[in-house]
Amino acid sequence: MSRMSQNKHILPTKRIHNFRDYGGYTVRGGGRLRPAMLFRSGEHSQATTSDLALVDDLALKAMIDLRSLDERVAKPNRYSVSSRAKILFSDSYIHARPPHEAIMDVAATPQMVRARLLEYYRISPFKPEQINCLRLYFSALIETDGATLVHCAAGKDRTGIAVALFHKIIGVEIDDIFADYLLTNEAGDLNDRIASFGYSVRAHLGDDLSEETLSISLSVEEQYLNEMFKSIYIQHESIEEYFRKILKFDNCQIDYLMNKFVV
Repeated sequence: MSRMSQNKHILPTKRIHNFRDYGGYTVRGGGRLRPAMLFRSGEHSQATTSDLALVDDLALKAMIDLRSLDERVAKPNRYSVSSRAKILFSDSYIHARPPHEAIMDVAATPQMVRARLLEYYRISPFKPEQINCLRLYFSALIETDGATLVHCAAGKDRTGIAVALFHKIIGVEIDDIFADYLLTNEAGDLNDRIASFGYSVRAHLGDDLSEETLSISLSVEEQYLNEMFKSIYIQHESIEEYFRKILKFDNCQIDYLMNKFVV
């Protein structure tokens, strides 16, 4: 049995990396997130025919693309001709590279990559372009009647933050929030991911980057998500306050998410 088939949250795609169902988790106070309604992944530019068939089977109603315009132009998603999903993205997010590329330079070491990712997670919840993407994501969850998929490039940082915030506000237990986040390190073949994404990094920076450095840039660690939550709690008394003041989502909208996705 492959690693992919050992976890019920991981979908067995070939060239769509990090594809998962982030529903199904127990929620505080009783209930469970609906399965087969909430999906996350990396970008779909290299999707195979079988990958597209799998996506079709999910009957997605919306795909929320958290990438910048530059990223979408460089690596446009592949879609099935029968797809009926509405494609959503932020019009204001124009010039940016994926975090796992933006943190790299010719002198990058594993220690530097970890430090830069910590900084990314520290500031991301308050960066205007990321706030806009988060608003887009949560609005789509509220407004879409059916299954949704959220993705970025690797499906681990921007998507990881968005999903962790959703899990937190909806009441998923903290251990499950981190377990879902860390599934990036299990979903699919990391070596294949390094080959896929590492090509563009090395094309930009040269061939001297070590495999260890690339591996760390394409993986996640508990400390990153801890840093994100810590940065929010330094400025806000609660996650609900962050949603109200920064994302502009009130308690009625949060209650709506609860009623919609918890069974």
